[in-house]
Amino acid sequence: MRSLTILALAFVLSIATAQIEEEDYVQLSFRTFGWGMEADLVSPLVNEVIQVPWSSFSEQIRYSGPPLMTLYQDTTALLDSEGLMLTRERREQVVSQQQTGDKPVDIIPVAQVPLPKAGGKLLLVFVPNPQSNKPLYRVIVMDDSLAEFDEPNVHFYNMTDTELVVRVGSEAKTIASRQQAVWPTEIGGTQASIAIAVRNPETRVIYSSRFRLREGRRAVFFARRVGEMEIDGVNVPKINVLPRFEDIGEKQEQLLILEAPDEMADGVD
Repeated sequence: MRSLTILALAFVLSIATAQIEEEDYVQLSFRTFGWGMEADLVSPLVNEVIQVPWSSFSEQIRYSGPPLMTLYQDTTALLDSEGLMLTRERREQVVSQQQTGDKPVDIIPVAQVPLPKAGGKLLLVFVPNPQSNKPLYRVIVMDDSLAEFDEPNVHFYNMTDTELVVRVGSEAKTIASRQQAVWPTEIGGTQASIAIAVRNPETRVIYSSRFRLREGRRAVFFARRVGEMEIDGVNVPKINVLPRFEDIGEKQEQLLILEAPDEMADGVD
């Protein structure tokens, strides 16, 4: 009777352990984007090399694993003699040996990416990390569920740590930190405008520019905080804005240069 009780307890514990392990895993898909850098990275849990294109988007990549994804720069230790990726089990073994020091190999962790347990579609924006004692890259995780490639639109990613008010044309939207917004548009061949403001507490424009969106194209803007500046005696975020343009229906983007920004817009409604 006692042995049956022990067996039953062990069975319950095994189920509980499996549930905990399953809860600790996330399933999602993501794209990458390199802000001023490019790299080929690997993860023990991804069955392909993760390409981070220079100022461009990668293809969608599927991920299933723990919510903290560690990426490595040197791929050779995780490839076989023919240059193909090792099996997932073997890659995990190699990384484990590196971490415990049992069998050190030349693989360098360059980024640690905290992933939301809710999963979904994500955009991982890679930025060179200026701090020498930190991983080589800083990764900003963005929701990517609004990306629409088959319709003309203006897509804005707020990578800053503050709420922004963004006006495209005559329509303004409030975008929280690390969130996005999309403006459907029929603009084609004519000039359009974008203005970005903060409220602290008054609304102050911190960036404005005009751009031309050609027929059959969509526009993507990224805003990243790079410091502070002073407007009317008030410190406000200083941002770097990166514009991208792509043909409708094409997921790979090409760079077009915006016209020179205005010094200041009239304001944001």
